[in-house]
Amino acid sequence: MAESPVVVLLKQTSPSNIYFAELSQDLALRLGHVAAYTDSNWNVRSASLRILIGPSYCRNSVFSRLWSWLKYFIGAARVVWSLRATALLFIVAQPPFLPFLGYLRNLWYGQKYVVWVDDIYPDALVRSGVLGEAHPVVRAWRWLNRLMLKRAERVFTLGPLMAEVLGQYIPGGMQRIVVIPTWADTESVHPIPKESNPFACEHGQVGKLTVQYSGNLGLTHELDTLLQAAERMQDQTGIHFMIIGSGPARDKVVQSAAQLSNTTVLPLQPADVVPYSLTTADVSVVTQRKGIEGVSMPSKTYHAMAAGSALLGVSHSPSDLESVIETYRCGINVEPGDVDGFVQAVVKFRDTEYLVKCRKNARRAAETEFSRTVNVQRVFDAINPLLTTQWSSLREKSGALKSDGKRVLIGERNSVKDQRHQFQVIRNRFEREAHDFDAIYRQDQGRIQTWLNRRFRKPVFERYEIAFQEMGQLAGRTLLDIGCGSGIYCVGFVSSGGQHASGIDLSSAMITLASQRAGEVGVADACEFEHVNFLETKLAKQYDFVIAMGVFDYLSDPVAFLHKMRSVAVCKVIVSLPGHSLIRESLRKLRYGIGSKGAVYFYNETDIQRMAAEAGITRFKVIPMTTGSGFVFVGEA
Repeated sequence: MAESPVVVLLKQTSPSNIYFAELSQDLALRLGHVAAYTDSNWNVRSASLRILIGPSYCRNSVFSRLWSWLKYFIGAARVVWSLRATALLFIVAQPPFLPFLGYLRNLWYGQKYVVWVDDIYPDALVRSGVLGEAHPVVRAWRWLNRLMLKRAERVFTLGPLMAEVLGQYIPGGMQRIVVIPTWADTESVHPIPKESNPFACEHGQVGKLTVQYSGNLGLTHELDTLLQAAERMQDQTGIHFMIIGSGPARDKVVQSAAQLSNTTVLPLQPADVVPYSLTTADVSVVTQRKGIEGVSMPSKTYHAMAAGSALLGVSHSPSDLESVIETYRCGINVEPGDVDGFVQAVVKFRDTEYLVKCRKNARRAAETEFSRTVNVQRVFDAINPLLTTQWSSLREKSGALKSDGKRVLIGERNSVKDQRHQFQVIRNRFEREAHDFDAIYRQDQGRIQTWLNRRFRKPVFERYEIAFQEMGQLAGRTLLDIGCGSGIYCVGFVSSGGQHASGIDLSSAMITLASQRAGEVGVADACEFEHVNFLETKLAKQYDFVIAMGVFDYLSDPVAFLHKMRSVAVCKVIVSLPGHSLIRESLRKLRYGIGSKGAVYFYNETDIQRMAAEAGITRFKVIPMTTGSGFVFVGEA
């Protein structure tokens, strides 16, 4: 990305939830630069909002859903790993495991993230009877939920009961849960008299009480009660039922409604028709299957209220849907399966005075509590403190930031104790693994092992070639190799015409191997190796070239290290730095964590440029490696 975003929003299926597009647009207007990774383009022209298109969600089968989720997750990971850790990640849990990216970024880089939960899984599957409470998938999923939400700065959800259910995944963290409903754009959706409504006129709804269900015909939507009530009320003139939508239950709905003279079934309407189809409803039906209350809240509720429709809720009490209806006195809620109650509610809505009162209350609540303007402001208020502190709170392991907001990758300057501990861990590691590391370069390992090293250790050999290319003519030149290991660079330098090479390393085992290699090749007189800590050693002379290959991987304060390298270099400073990579980086961090091998650090080009500037190196180049994600930095002393 040309400019680093302040917030990155992640959600796969944006067309099905308009609020995500609206939130992205409005945050971009407030914050200046926002990126959204989703599966469709909203055709929004905005210099402050960058829309990145990812794989589309496919709901044809369980396998297709999982596959499309996985493809999107991988794409989102690539996007996130291409950014600095200063961006706030705003992650909608769709796919349900998407917040795991936030967890990883926070764990490794201290990057802040928030999670938005529309539907709570696996609880919805358990309550729907799809999976049992003790099913291994449920138990694993719940464990993952606790892990994903553990480090989230905020967890947004749609209602108080949903917040209570989420609380089981955030022990002691209820204060991090923020209830904000998905909203309606009350400017684009507003009441339209039926006489002036082309949709109502086209479908013959003028002069009738229209009871409408509009939205997804899914597994969690209780439609049987509506259909049975419509069947009972066929003989009541002036009442018409409309079901608009698509989804897994559509075929069943079409079949059931085929014999009903008072019921019309229509497909989902185009976006430009929706404001008219919604406002055709005098009464909007919003349904939930029993058991789904507390794990889901139908977003259609707020669009119906914006349209000025009375609500007829079908949900088991208590529910967030029932709470909205009762709090704002905008309709009636009945239990799922209570056909008598549903019929009585429709009859009550025939009372014009009562209907008008409910409709006015619904519209008023939409404007004051459930509008786009009001709730985007609530979201902004919740995340704004995270944005203002983001620059100063990144963890040292990710490459920390100074209090003035400059990224320096060094932890704070008072981290000497931590750096010494890191050096001790690295020293101990290479004391144990000196021979294994040296074996990478040796040619006496057999054909298979040599091939494996050349195949899977390509960056090690590429950085060697780049370093010698950048040093150029070696005759009469001197070299200081910091972290010299088994002496491969020093021996190669002298063997290629260099006058003298000095190598220093934290590991005495490595120094022993380096001396042996120099002796074997016959250049021991021109090579000198010493077991010392570079930062704690006062060097008496300068060298033409000062290199550190495979060293900056382990430095919490690379600026101080690079600054000292510059102070003892006459011509060039050359270092290798590992770059960010989703797979390589993740595996390496995991391997180092399990093996207690110390911290490991990664860089991008911007990090390297700022590091060079702080170290006082103004003329340099950064060479991307072709066999990996790393870089070779070449600075003029």
